[in-house]
Amino acid sequence: MVEKGQTPSYIVKIIMLGFTRAGKTALLKKYLDGSFPNKYTPTQPMNLENKRITVGENLVQASIWDIGSQMGYDTLLPLYYKGALGALLVFDLTKKKSLEVIPKFINELSKYAPGIPISLIANKKDLVEDREITQEEIDEILEKIRKEWNQKVTYFETSAKDPQEKIAVIFEDLIQNIIHEKIENIEDEIFI
Repeated sequence: MVEKGQTPSYIVKIIMLGFTRAGKTALLKKYLDGSFPNKYTPTQPMNLENKRITVGENLVQASIWDIGSQMGYDTLLPLYYKGALGALLVFDLTKKKSLEVIPKFINELSKYAPGIPISLIANKKDLVEDREITQEEIDEILEKIRKEWNQKVTYFETSAKDPQEKIAVIFEDLIQNIIHEKIENIEDEIFI
């Protein structure tokens, strides 16, 4: 149980990246308050939200940076990536281009935040008839992330719009991976 005024054991910075209209902000809104936005409003250039959760016996404050994907913000990206401990890469199952830009984000992560845990999120699974991306294409990109970029990655398929979807699982899985890795690294340093 999170108590008001309690100091978090950890503060973790998570960045959300993805193609325009992939549903990053909708996923974040659903995670924060369970709602789905009625209309699309592009994120310009970045939206910062915080949420506190309990992981084991630790209070964790997740500082989630929803980074806009509109043109013109590329020069700011290194600043947004700095200090990130995890990343959510979101693509739209109904737009092939949204998966095709994922390698660009992986390259940027490799440069500005190497080795951080990544969750690859396929959004809009409710739009089955409009789906443009096959499972084989997703498997290919996951394999590439793991082998070519040597990145840890988990994969989720979801819909921010579907009220039955458990969006919290996606965010909290990444937070747990970050905390596990952080605690593991601290213990390695102590016993070296």
